[in-house]
Amino acid sequence: MMAPTAVLEPGGDLRLVVGSAGSNRIRSAILQVIVGVLDHGLDAGEAVRAPRVHAEGGAVYAEPGVPLELLDGGARELVRFREPNLFFGGAQAVERDPATGALRAAGDPAAAGPWRRPDRPSSPDRAARRRPRAPDPRSRARAARSTPARPARSKGSR
Repeated sequence: MMAPTAVLEPGGDLRLVVGSAGSNRIRSAILQVIVGVLDHGLDAGEAVRAPRVHAEGGAVYAEPGVPLELLDGGARELVRFREPNLFFGGAQAVERDPATGALRAAGDPAAAGPWRRPDRPSSPDRAARRRPRAPDPRSRARAARSTPARPARSKGSR
C-alpha cells in the first residue's frame, strides 16, 4: 500500500506532503503527522519524530512518549514498545511555510531519517570508487556515421 498525501491550504496552496512506509500502519503514521502539523502546531520535523500509536485488531501499539494513561482501561490489549520503531511507519514529510513559501523536509529517524546510513555510501561516493574507463575512440566515429546531418534552419523557421 502507498499513500502519498498532499494537504492544501483553503486557497489551494500546498501546505504539506507526507508519505510513509509501514504496511497497515501507513494510514495511522500519515494521519498523526498531519494532525501534529495542522492541529498541534508542530513543524514537519517535530510531527515526524513525535511518538505514535496504532490500533489494529484487538491491540493498541504505542511508542515510548505516548501518554499511556490515555490508552489504559480500554477493551484492547496495550502493546508498549521500549524504543521508537519502524513498525509505526517510516514517515517523510515536506512542509511549505504559508508565510514565506520556504520548504522544510523531515525524515523519520527510525527509517534512517533524511541522512544516508554510514554503511551505505551515497551514489557519488560509489561513483568516486569506480575505476575510470578510457573512452573508446571508435564510439565517436560510429556516432558520427550513424547520425544524419541536420538541415540548416533559417531564422524564424521551426
